[in-house]
Amino acid sequence: MTDDDVLIGIAQIAGTFAGFAALSGIVGRRAQGSSRHDVERLRTVILVGVMVVVTALMPTVVEGYGLNETTVWRVSSGLALVINWALGATVAVFGRRSGLLEADRIYKWAGFFIEVPLELALIANVLGVLSAYAAGFYLTFLYLALIQAVIVFVQLVNSLFAGVDDESA
Repeated sequence: MTDDDVLIGIAQIAGTFAGFAALSGIVGRRAQGSSRHDVERLRTVILVGVMVVVTALMPTVVEGYGLNETTVWRVSSGLALVINWALGATVAVFGRRSGLLEADRIYKWAGFFIEVPLELALIANVLGVLSAYAAGFYLTFLYLALIQAVIVFVQLVNSLFAGVDDESA
């Protein structure tokens, strides 16, 4: 199996990232107030960060049941796929309700275009396609999920701090 340190490192990065998103949300809100779109971006970054933490640690937990390496990746990928779909449904519902999906093309792009290869990597593992690359597919999923969160985080920070320098002058 892939070195557990890699998975734990990814989990640490995602947890730290979610924490920075929350901190940015608080600081940005104090600086100028938050729009409902900012709140939705913040929610998305935190939810994706938590999902990456949970799914990065999942293979280590599944491995503890004494399963062979291929089965560990297949089970972990199946669970990650279900978690990702639930997260995607949640983000879509809140994104529609807040109007963010209609208002922000980059938010929608990050969600949809990165989502396709992300899910394909998990589906390949669940189906046992190219099982020699199962660890790589799973890491691809984790990295792409982090990239989604980074894109939304950058937009959140840009939105929260837009015009702050103008107001202080």
